Amino acid sequence: MRAARGWALAFALAGLSVDAAPKRRASPRAMRVEPAPKRVRGVVQVAYVTSTRAYLDRGSTDGLVVGESLKLTRQGHAVGTCEVDAVSLHSATCEGQGFQVADRAPTEQTAPPERPRLPPPLVSGEELARRRTMVDGAELSRVDFKARARALAAGASLARGSLTQSVWASVDSAAGPFQQTRADLGVNGVEVGLGFRAWADLTVLAWERRPAGFRALSTAAAQLYVREAEVALRAPARSLALAIGRTAPRYAPGLVVLDGAQGGWRSGETEAGLYAGAVPDAVSLAPRPSQWAVGAYLTRRAVFENGELQPEARLGLASGVSGSRLEAEVAAHGWAGKGFDGHLQARLATGLGGGAATARGLVELVRLDLNTLPAPKLRLQGGLRYDWTGGPDVGVLGSPVFGARGLHADVSGAYEAAGGFTVGAQGGLARDLSGGLWRGYVGPELGFPTALGRYGAVSLGYQEELGWMSGRSAYLQAAAFPDPRVRLLVRGSFFMESPQAGAEGFASQEVGLYTGLDVKLLRWLWVRGALLGRLGLPAGDAGLPAPAGMTASLQLGGEL
Repeated sequence: MRAARGWALAFALAGLSVDAAPKRRASPRAMRVEPAPKRVRGVVQVAYVTSTRAYLDRGSTDGLVVGESLKLTRQGHAVGTCEVDAVSLHSATCEGQGFQVADRAPTEQTAPPERPRLPPPLVSGEELARRRTMVDGAELSRVDFKARARALAAGASLARGSLTQSVWASVDSAAGPFQQTRADLGVNGVEVGLGFRAWADLTVLAWERRPAGFRALSTAAAQLYVREAEVALRAPARSLALAIGRTAPRYAPGLVVLDGAQGGWRSGETEAGLYAGAVPDAVSLAPRPSQWAVGAYLTRRAVFENGELQPEARLGLASGVSGSRLEAEVAAHGWAGKGFDGHLQARLATGLGGGAATARGLVELVRLDLNTLPAPKLRLQGGLRYDWTGGPDVGVLGSPVFGARGLHADVSGAYEAAGGFTVGAQGGLARDLSGGLWRGYVGPELGFPTALGRYGAVSLGYQEELGWMSGRSAYLQAAAFPDPRVRLLVRGSFFMESPQAGAEGFASQEVGLYTGLDVKLLRWLWVRGALLGRLGLPAGDAGLPAPAGMTASLQLGGEL
């Protein structure tokens, strides 16, 4: 059976306002009755991420404001909180780590009330023109800008924690049920003295019940996943930047997480420094002293009249299962106007002393991502990636063979059409340059944010898959919000997979139905339930039994 596809496009919900003006004529001294402010509701989605920042597809016109705290979710599960630190008309950025593209968060802001009708001007038009001429001709003296450390917004959470108890079972399987307790802990910049702040992001999983023979990353009854645990000094007003622990090195492209230290010196908009440490396992996050990386990095931020450019570079040595090698990597992030951003990354590497690292070639990675708003209601995104980083260290997802050279391209677009619906399309192509296999996909998506009024939205999509592992899929989804504390998601799917070339058998077809319910019982307590059913459709010989399966899950969790 094939896994279910990704979630649908983000849905924008709009509130209504009521004008409570009095019926009788008010006296000149009576207090003016202002119209009730409008409530703007919607969903903000992550369009691009870096190691320390998320770029959002909504801005001030959608109700976002600087200092707002967004609780991002991924497929209905909370992944963290980020604080909006910059907002334009149609985009925004927020600080945080561990986020992915397509993470989303609901927003609800109070739009400013409509301006009252202005009284007649107190001065004549000629006088206003004369004063404007005086202002235009006045000379302005330059004032040097001195950056100061940005204080945390009022109400910002310095620490977070959650505890979840999950039980799930497959009704068609004798194995189970499963029972797991999960604890998540996060620390967001707690001051520890001398200007240093502590950051942490970790998860503890404890299995109370798990069938024997269940395949997992670890057979232990409990696992610890530490994504971040560092003490850092990164105040904008200080020249010295330092981070120690399990850290995500900043301005060092290609380094995701490092058990060690990073130190740099900042002068104006330029920062240079060194990094050194062990590289943990990419899947289990377990420490691996035998894998290490050392080197230097350099970055500079340049601000122009209508844009910004931030190049980054690093040069270093790395050692892993495939041997030692020399790495050079560059990246550039650029923003222009109010609707364009681009990101480029390239890595060169050569092995030292032979081995698998030498056999890969000089150019390991080239990646380009573009995001643009050519029109107020039209968004286009595209990416191109050449990758040869697979091998004994890390396998490339989607590659049929570890270590294969691959070329990947994808493009998507969405247009908010008149009439309250969104038209979108996406497509992509991946080719294994070593073995010659290729795979492509293309399909449309439609979203109806107001199909259920202010209580929900409906979306549907279709995707045709070509080449290796060809097939097709379609979905119809409804998201309902009957109450601010209740979220309901119902999704019906169809999947068809053609047999591979040269293989015997019939095309596999199945239909699926997913239902998820999320209820917030208290401010800190929630319960979630989900039901996933899949039914195979007869194909070929009618005498073959149609496979079927159903999985039910229940979660009870609390967070502080």
